[in-house]
Amino acid sequence: MSSTRAVLQSRPILVVILLSCAYEGVALWVSLTKYHRFPHDLLSMSGLALATFITASVTLRSRFSADRVVFGLITVAFLFTAMRMAPLTSFTMRAVKFGEAFMWTVAATLSLVVSLGGFKTLRKA
Repeated sequence: MSSTRAVLQSRPILVVILLSCAYEGVALWVSLTKYHRFPHDLLSMSGLALATFITASVTLRSRFSADRVVFGLITVAFLFTAMRMAPLTSFTMRAVKFGEAFMWTVAATLSLVVSLGGFKTLRKA
């Protein structure tokens, strides 16, 4: 069995994930009070479904615990985004956006912890 590196053990990928999660988190916290549905055209839905599938695959297949946690949080954030396609009441939309912003923020924070040297152990499989 070959030893493969975890996704977040690659420094360039880690930086991209960290910056993306931080940007999404900040953008959602800033727009928390605005009612904004996610576009529900075919291209947006297909892209969201593909992104959710990829992040869920990394979550389920990686042996690195930080990969599992960070990509799991991103998968849940994508599911919250999918929920924003539905016509929701103002309170419900705010709750969904709060949950989504929280997931992005925690994912960014854990990515920062990994970049500073935390989560060095591999999960025993």
